Amino acid sequence: MKYRIFWGIDPGGGIATITWQRDIESWVMPKTTAQLVELIEFLAPADPSYVHATVEDVRLFTRNVQRRCNCGRRIYESKLHKGMTNFLKSAGATIGILSALKIAHEEIAPRTWQTAFGLVAKRGERLTTTEKKNRNREKARKLWPKHADGISHAVADAMLLAEYGRMSHR
Repeated sequence: MKYRIFWGIDPGGGIATITWQRDIESWVMPKTTAQLVELIEFLAPADPSYVHATVEDVRLFTRNVQRRCNCGRRIYESKLHKGMTNFLKSAGATIGILSALKIAHEEIAPRTWQTAFGLVAKRGERLTTTEKKNRNREKARKLWPKHADGISHAVADAMLLAEYGRMSHR
């Protein structure tokens, strides 16, 4: 057993820590990079080799926009989905901070960790973002019933990522 503490980090939501005994704590993702550095430094033990972080792999969402140029031809271009800029900055800052503090980490695609908990939509099932978030929050509440009241949409994914990391490093 190399690692003793596992972190789950959802760049758009929160940070959670879990131990081998499944003691868990969570925080909403800070708004600024300075606050993020402060939180991660606060959470980091003196020996970073005890910690392993599982970070949700950020996917870039764009929308295609069609417009006409001055000559009358159609031009197709991709635009960043609104809000993606800050999300991408948060993800990059998180990876940079973990690397600078020499904390072992891996990026995991959402589908990978969600499959481990049976949270992937079934074939033909179309879920809204809110329905997906509710499903994840309910799963986290079932895993940690003592903390059920404190589990919000913001931290549920981080908690599940931390548990995924713990299960992956048995």
